[in-house]
Amino acid sequence: MSYNPYTPTKSIPITIRTTLSSADILSMNTTPVIPTMTVPGGYAVQIIEVCGRMNYNTTPYATNTTFNIVFSTAVGQSVWQNANLLPGTNSEIRRFVKTSGSGAEVIIPNDPLVITCTAGNPTAGDSTADIWITYTLIAI
Repeated sequence: MSYNPYTPTKSIPITIRTTLSSADILSMNTTPVIPTMTVPGGYAVQIIEVCGRMNYNTTPYATNTTFNIVFSTAVGQSVWQNANLLPGTNSEIRRFVKTSGSGAEVIIPNDPLVITCTAGNPTAGDSTADIWITYTLIAI
């Protein structure tokens, strides 16, 4: 019998990596990036940890450089974020922080996560980034 991590009584942490191209990053507010994750019907995503790495090329990003991890139906409410990764000038791994406020406490059933930027699209910049999201699925 195979182990199914999506059973109501058992859920193992799952980590996914999403690689963002420079084009993805430069249009991330207009077109949020959908991580490579599936949320089965009857489940909700509970984020455990988010980390990111800038794969620095030659030009840092400027303006609107806060990464946000949000639910796809509530893109205005950041759940996890990092304001220091995009304007960085070296290839380093940084942790995202869980945001505060009542909206950040909400977990939306049957709703995938998206990666976006605050306020508008970043400007300049030519690097890629890797985002790791560790989460569990909650049976609802």
